Amino acid sequence: MGGARVCFRIPENPCSPRPAVAGRANPLPPVADFGMKEVRTKKKKHMTNDVNGMKKKCGRPALGRTRKLTRGVTVKFSPVSYEALRFRAGKSGRSLAVYIREAALAATVTARHTPEENALLRSLAGMANNLNQLTKLSHQTGFYRTRLLIEGLLGKLKRIMDDYRPKGG
Repeated sequence: MGGARVCFRIPENPCSPRPAVAGRANPLPPVADFGMKEVRTKKKKHMTNDVNGMKKKCGRPALGRTRKLTRGVTVKFSPVSYEALRFRAGKSGRSLAVYIREAALAATVTARHTPEENALLRSLAGMANNLNQLTKLSHQTGFYRTRLLIEGLLGKLKRIMDDYRPKGG
């Protein structure tokens, strides 16, 4: 133990920190800082003086508020759909984000059915069931006996179809 205490008190001990060498920032021996680059602290001028002495910004002008993309939306795809989108985006020469953005903005969305249209579709489905029952009855008893029932149902069906068709077209 006595030898170790003496060893640490020696100023030439290789474990003790070395004093800085004149002209060098690194106190390590020359072999250790081989390949280290000197850090320059000079600032580059990002502004140039205009004719009037005012500072002029260099570079591309900033985008306006309407063109700047700030909001993100997360969309998940299955692997097959994702690969299909990547293929289509590559084929069109656009990035995937640009392709999805343009496709979403250019798409026309059809509205869901209104409650009135849903009621109309339910009544059509009910009439289709009635028509199937009448067809079965006419096959069993003969067509002439069920003719009046079928004509009445056909009249109701025509009225519903007229109500469902868009007006003016």
